[in-house]
Amino acid sequence: MEQSNLKALTLVIGGSLLVLWAALLASSGRPLAQRQPQAPIAAPGQASEFRHSIARIQAQLQTLRRLEKDMLSGTASPEKLGGLQRKWQAGRRGIDELLGQARGAAANDEQRKQIEQFAALANGTDERLKHVVAARRDFQKVTQHSGEQR
Repeated sequence: MEQSNLKALTLVIGGSLLVLWAALLASSGRPLAQRQPQAPIAAPGQASEFRHSIARIQAQLQTLRRLEKDMLSGTASPEKLGGLQRKWQAGRRGIDELLGQARGAAANDEQRKQIEQFAALANGTDERLKHVVAARRDFQKVTQHSGEQR
């Protein structure tokens, strides 16, 4: 055989093997790909609902802390302060609703204990808001008083 025919034959055989390998790979992956989307649907269950509720409670608690920080920053006008307080109160009501959902999704005593810990944290935010509002009120009195002395 000529050298050019040998190169062509090598390319054809190599290409055929490559196509065959790709076909085998695709056919072996197809059943796995068909089963994979069914896995999350088949097992949403109570545990994932509980974890989702807990994650939302944590996010809402972080939002309340951010709002408290904004209220304490001293840069908010009284109107903005009132708006922040209303957002905080709406967020706190949302936490109570989420705690109720989590209680319904709790499957064991450990999960119920975790919910009660979050409920205690949420109740602690009520007390913190009272302190934030009082501190903000005192800050406004001090700034008004120092403005009158100038």
